[in-house]
Amino acid sequence: MEQLRSMALELVRANVDIIVTSGAAGIQIAREATNKLPIVFARAGDALDQGIVQNLAHPGGNITGSSWFAPELSGKSIDILREISPNISHVAIFREAAAGAASATAAQTAARRYGIKATIFQARTPPEIETAFDGMTDAQVDAVIVLEGLLISNNSRRIAGLANNNRLPTIFFDSASVDAGGLVSYGPNFTQMHIRAAYFVDRILKGTKPSDLPVEQPTKFDLAVNMSTAKQIGLNIPATFLLRADRVVE
Repeated sequence: MEQLRSMALELVRANVDIIVTSGAAGIQIAREATNKLPIVFARAGDALDQGIVQNLAHPGGNITGSSWFAPELSGKSIDILREISPNISHVAIFREAAAGAASATAAQTAARRYGIKATIFQARTPPEIETAFDGMTDAQVDAVIVLEGLLISNNSRRIAGLANNNRLPTIFFDSASVDAGGLVSYGPNFTQMHIRAAYFVDRILKGTKPSDLPVEQPTKFDLAVNMSTAKQIGLNIPATFLLRADRVVE
């Protein structure tokens, strides 16, 4: 994270044809580094909420890419947690401090509909992850929604481990986090979104301006569950839930 700004400036000095990046921090730093070189973001949680573009259909400026409904999915996360752990009464919303606020707000709103208390915890650096989970323990939360971010994706195994040690059900957006030990994920296929970034690069190299390439949004969302993690934290996943899952990690 600390190296992003110097790396972005190095690319600008090298006068590259296109900068491809991902995540709120990387995107914002690339935008600060240049308003001339084309920028393609492989994935953004919510390009509008994070101020990356002003309009999805007409992004304007020197930037375009893919955005993936993070606020809507964070609200959906409450429904999924209630399905696998019906007795939850206090949920932690763990976010990266550099990310936009819309996802955390949507999760809180969804929790309130069911009378569930929702408390936001956040981290700016890796050491603050442990501090956040210490706070969750003190607050006696009984489930965790893990929002998307570069810091979080880089530390998903650590986050999953901390949650599992405290027997806390977790839901992530990225299925890679389920492979890293997270309980459940629900979200787009991030690998495919990164592959799709090549489409934008191709169009720009052939002469299309980034401002003329609408920001794309995924249409398919995958549900994954880690049964080994469920066993570790003592949670029985309903059979109906498993039947709906796109992928089950044993």
